[in-house]
Amino acid sequence: MESIPLDSAADHNQVLPELKKQAYVGTQQFKPQLDNEWVEQCLNLSLDQKKWGCKIIAYRIQWFNGQWSTWFVPGINDLYKKSFEPMRRYWACFNDHSFEIIYMADQKKDFSKIKIEAVTHE
Repeated sequence: MESIPLDSAADHNQVLPELKKQAYVGTQQFKPQLDNEWVEQCLNLSLDQKKWGCKIIAYRIQWFNGQWSTWFVPGINDLYKKSFEPMRRYWACFNDHSFEIIYMADQKKDFSKIKIEAVTHE
């Protein structure tokens, strides 16, 4: 399978599958989900599929200062640990931060049924 580098992951020689060969690959921005399951189950690499029925290929977080993080790839470069807290995946921040995902699914996802609506682009 061919691979393409992910911008922020390129420094670490990490690659993603050739996305154009997938059934559907899309992007979506979200407001904070206010859903503690993203924190409590954050180490579960199937949480995206459980909650949304799609595979998150990469994601980034918008920090409270308005800046965007680099892109994180689940299971590759997305673990972090704060002092006196357990290890987490950055998608734990979906609970209280805006974020953007690159996802793949069988077809385009209708995220309007998500608890907190996806950001719409006019």
